[in-house]
Amino acid sequence: MATPQSPWAGAHEALAFKIIFLLIGQAGIRWTITLVLFIKDRIDDHRLDRALEADVHWQLQKAKERHVSLNDIYMDDDGTLRSATDHKPLV
Repeated sequence: MATPQSPWAGAHEALAFKIIFLLIGQAGIRWTITLVLFIKDRIDDHRLDRALEADVHWQLQKAKERHVSLNDIYMDDDGTLRSATDHKPLV
C-alpha cells in the first residue's frame, strides 16, 4: 500500500498506472507463453508415446510372424524387443 499513498504516485498518477498496466501485461504475456509451451510439450509427449506404442506393436507382430514365444523376449529401455537368450534385437 506504499505506492497509492506515496506523494510521487499522486503527482504522477497517469505514469504510475501505465507502469502498473505494463507490468500486469508482461506477466499476462509470460503466463500465456508458459501455458502454450506446456500444452505443446504435452502434445509432443503424447505423439512420442503413440509412436513408441506403434513401434512396439510392429515389433510384436514381426515376432509372432517368426513364431517367437513372448516368454523368450524382453523390451530394453529404448523400446527394442530383444531375445532373452542372446540379447540380440529381434527385428
